[in-house]
This record gives sequence, C-alpha cells and structure tokens, in this order.
Amino acid sequence: MRSIKITKSNFLIGLDEVGRGCLAGPVVSAAVGFNQTPDGLKDSKQLTKKQRIKLLPIILKKACFVGIGIVDNQYIDDFGLTKSVSMSMQIALMNLDNNNKDYRIIIDGNYNFLKNYNFVETVVGGDNSINEIMAASIVAKVFRDSIMQKIHNNWPQYGFDQHVGYGTSYHLNQLAKYGPCPIHRLSFRPVQTSIIV
Repeated sequence: MRSIKITKSNFLIGLDEVGRGCLAGPVVSAAVGFNQTPDGLKDSKQLTKKQRIKLLPIILKKACFVGIGIVDNQYIDDFGLTKSVSMSMQIALMNLDNNNKDYRIIIDGNYNFLKNYNFVETVVGGDNSINEIMAASIVAKVFRDSIMQKIHNNWPQYGFDQHVGYGTSYHLNQLAKYGPCPIHRLSFRPVQTSIIV
C-alpha cells in the first residue's frame, strides 16, 4: 500500500470499526465527515438498535462524505485482526467521495491503524466525544448488523440476528452443537474448539 500524503486542514474525517471481537462475520469500518453536524449523536453502543436505525438517514443527509470498508472473515483468518481493521479503514477512506479535498483523520482508540497516512490522530474515547467518530460508529454498526441479518437468513441456527457474531453463551452453545459455518472465523480459539471432526 502506497503512502498517502494528506495536507493538514480543519476538515475532519472520523473513523470507527465494528465487529473486531466477533467470532463470525466481517469487520466493518465507516468514515464520516460533516459540514453540518446532526443532533443526537452518541457512541453506537449507548443507543438502541431502533435509535441507531433512526439516526442513520439523518447522518447520511447531513454528512458530506461517507465511506464504508468491509473485510470478510477469510481475510481475518489469513491476515489477523490488526491488518484486517487497517484494511477495512483504508477501504472506507478509498470509498469517500472526497473530490480531492484535504482532510484530517481521527480514529477512535489509542492505536493508529493507518500508519501510511499523514495527519492521523487517535483519540481514546473518541466515540463518546467526537461527532464524526460517533457518526462513524453508528453507520458501521447499522451496516454490519444488516449484513449479519442476511447471514442469519442463511444460517438461522446460530442466532446471528441477535448476537451478530459475538461470543454469547447461546452462540457458543450453537457452535458446540453444529460446528462452524462458512462465515465463522476459524482462527479464533472458541471456533477452533467447536470444529466437529
């Protein structure tokens, strides 16, 4: 991946990812930039599913740029989580309709997943304090949940519509009963131990 040089400016792009700790499904990142910030933004984890879905069209209307990046479970198994999160964020940025506009990137947390990019900041608790990151967390969460609903329709026995791939007790019980399906992350230990020989 080539180094991306971004000229310093006051225009912010917030980045956040969803699904890092799941046992199944993709990692999804969203990148969001505003000219006008909507009201009611919070970290996606502090909102109900209904509230997130209600906020999504408002965010999309107010945002000047939105990009989504998806990395599937096979890529996660092949390259690991750090590389997968980095790739999903790079794809999200590539999918911005930015018209060559200069911007500053802010990532939630304390780890810079975009070491080839200039003008990247990491902010611990950014999903509670920075509008662009809060919006990105909502967009990524709603988008990933919709993916997991479609996956649930193919493999309803695992309950993906409820836990969206996280390692709940129900999910682990179903893994033990049925073994993994094609969207499980085989490199994750709880999935490995469920493989029926």
